[in-house]
Amino acid sequence: MKKAKIYLEDIINLNVADEIQKNNILHLFSEQNGIELAHITDLDNGMHQICIHYTPNIVTLNSLRALLQTQGYDLSNNYQTAVFAIQDMGCNDCILSLEYAFKDQKGILGVSASYVGKNIRIEFNSTEIGVIEIGNLIIMAGFKPQIMQEQSTIKTNFVFDDSVKINVGSGHAKHVNKPHHHDHSHNHNHKHGSGCHDLTSDHSHGDGVWGKYKELILSISTGLLWAIGLILHYNGSPQMANIIWSLAYIPGGAITLKDTIRALIQRRFNIEGLMIFAAIGAGLLGQLNEGVLLLFLFGIGHALEHFALNKARRSIKSLTDMSPKKALLKLDNGNTQEILVTELKLTQVVVVKSGQVIPCDGIIISGYSSVNQAAITGESIPVDKNISDSVFAGTMNGDGLLEIEVSKLAQDTTLARMLRMITEADTQKSPTQMFAEKVERIFVPLVLIGVVLIAVIPPLMGWLTWSNSILKAIIVLVSASPCALALATPVAVLVGISRAAREGVLIKGGMHLENLGKITAIAMDKTGTLTQAKPEVKSIVCLNNTNEDYLLSLVYGLEQHSAHPLANAIIQYCQQKNIVAIALDNIQNISGKGVRGNIDGKNILIGSRKMFENIPAEIDDQVLKVEQQGCTIMLVQFGEEFIGIIGIADSIREHMSITLQQIKQSGIEKIIMLTGDNQIVADSIAKELGVDEVRANLLPEDKVAAIRELNLQYNFTAMVGDGVNDAPAMANATVGIAMGGTKTDVAIEASSIVLMNDSLDKLPIAIQLSKKANSIIRQNLFISLGVVVLLVIGGLVGITNVVFAVGIHEGSSLVVIFNALRLLYFKAKFNSVSYSGN
Repeated sequence: MKKAKIYLEDIINLNVADEIQKNNILHLFSEQNGIELAHITDLDNGMHQICIHYTPNIVTLNSLRALLQTQGYDLSNNYQTAVFAIQDMGCNDCILSLEYAFKDQKGILGVSASYVGKNIRIEFNSTEIGVIEIGNLIIMAGFKPQIMQEQSTIKTNFVFDDSVKINVGSGHAKHVNKPHHHDHSHNHNHKHGSGCHDLTSDHSHGDGVWGKYKELILSISTGLLWAIGLILHYNGSPQMANIIWSLAYIPGGAITLKDTIRALIQRRFNIEGLMIFAAIGAGLLGQLNEGVLLLFLFGIGHALEHFALNKARRSIKSLTDMSPKKALLKLDNGNTQEILVTELKLTQVVVVKSGQVIPCDGIIISGYSSVNQAAITGESIPVDKNISDSVFAGTMNGDGLLEIEVSKLAQDTTLARMLRMITEADTQKSPTQMFAEKVERIFVPLVLIGVVLIAVIPPLMGWLTWSNSILKAIIVLVSASPCALALATPVAVLVGISRAAREGVLIKGGMHLENLGKITAIAMDKTGTLTQAKPEVKSIVCLNNTNEDYLLSLVYGLEQHSAHPLANAIIQYCQQKNIVAIALDNIQNISGKGVRGNIDGKNILIGSRKMFENIPAEIDDQVLKVEQQGCTIMLVQFGEEFIGIIGIADSIREHMSITLQQIKQSGIEKIIMLTGDNQIVADSIAKELGVDEVRANLLPEDKVAAIRELNLQYNFTAMVGDGVNDAPAMANATVGIAMGGTKTDVAIEASSIVLMNDSLDKLPIAIQLSKKANSIIRQNLFISLGVVVLLVIGGLVGITNVVFAVGIHEGSSLVVIFNALRLLYFKAKFNSVSYSGN
């Protein structure tokens, strides 16, 4: 499997502090799935740089970049990701053709194509190869690349001809070649409001009836000529029948001729070429009838296969169709004007009438309504929205009139981000798919060797005539074609990912879909995951005769410089009591502990127990009393004295105990809470929810260590979190699950799965869906391999012919596709669970 090598943007001089940072970053990657190696490279100027070797099919540049950002690092902007739609990708062999086009190409880090999704993802170093060159390589391979992905940080529109436009994402592009300029290029700019090409339209060979149904028309023509020849043959005109059957080779061969020629140019042998050569061989052996029938069955089978695959591709169409194209912009004079959503700018105001689709992500500044968010979050019940509430593009407004201030550009909306992630997910191969491809690479050469031996040895030994031996070899060659095996996994993955998206669960690759069904233990952050992340001040204890208002004014002065949820709770409490903050100097946030400041030469500190080394016994007793009330405590120290204790409580999410029971029913053996909170508070919440194990007082690096320990104990683990601090732990788990599609972009990019509705209630559904997908993948592999084995044995013993082998071969491909489509109608099943009131 190909490995790629990338460097961090930061070039460091290894003094003591940097040595510690270096060890932290190397440790972060030491056990990452898909990371081969992380090490330090020496530069000519005596400086150093961190180098990471990774497997592009397992981990993407986007996820690496996000994970590094959690540690304060970044990748060089030279490293780019380009995603292209390949609408004329007509067969599974096209994947090999595309990947071959980039073989040994300088600057290419990774190439992953998807026949099912009709797209290709390319990761590259833009200092060594540009987008123009990449597009030209695709064109030279015989394909037409089209726009697939577009991001606000990229303003790159490259036009290759009158119908081809390429966009590149993930960073600031640097290009070797200058773009070609065409006057018509603007015609493509607003074709898709979300910036994503429509994956489901089937214009593989051009427009119109011929372009859309070319394969079907050619197949039917071949079948009609075969039938006419058969009639002539039985009516005493065998010579005319042979002429008609010979003519039938033209439309029959034309179906696969392009793919066959492409493979031969690349010195490869594909299934399409196999069928042509088998048909020619049958004709040369005097069996024109069977040769034409073989081409007809293969062509009609492929046409049916494409129709079935389009049903799988249309499982994503509901998402692309939700992307609004136009918006009603409110002008400064109070009037409105209809414009394209791609022309919307930040802070502009749009008007959304009753029953209309909301065209942008934004904040309501006027009006009240209920909004159906099922498209984004999977919630079946509309959510009431008022002034200051957030709304998402692609959701449906209810009865009210809303005025919404634009907060994200069209290409950055939550819906556009979902579509981009699904696009990238389709090119990330699952472990089973990679295994199947490995088997194919070994299996196909062995089959070809075996076929040659079958054709040559029997006649040389006098066992069979040359014609019978060659015919038997052709039957075995057709029978051993691994076409169904190639489709067994990717179709199930695509359908499974799209089905999960309908529930508001964004699964970012086949690997993650498969792994989710294998996990046996789930670790969860407490705040924002099990609780609502809306902490409130519940208790204030003043110590050493400190006045409460003075205590709060000092605390307010400190916490207004912190973004921690507990700090926000204190700030809101102080604002409600009209407390005036005291100005402080030298304010410093201490990660995972608290905040420090200075006033009149004295230090003032507020934080958890971890912030303080020596807490007097009498103070500790009062802290314990507050904690026993279910509160997280913040101690306040001014100079050498403790002047207060603030107790903050966060309410448990609604129906959380039911959700955790459903997770257990889905096959999870153990649920573990990982929290930076103290043990007493964590134990109290865990007991109420039925959590199996609690690990408290954890810093972010402690959570990483805990996940690594759980990996050794349970093999397959998941980590659920909602913030940047959880991202390293999520990245170290088998499956990292981020809460909420609207929160920190870094945490979402670093995760494997995103729960778009910011709630765990869809997680047990996703787990069951993953298990069902794994089951269907195993069934498909059994079917595809079983058919190959039976047909090969039948061919060797002489009980099957070429026509029968092709018919069963094509039929098995359809069976695995329709078997995978069952996932579209998947429904989770749970036993009745008790409601504990939370």
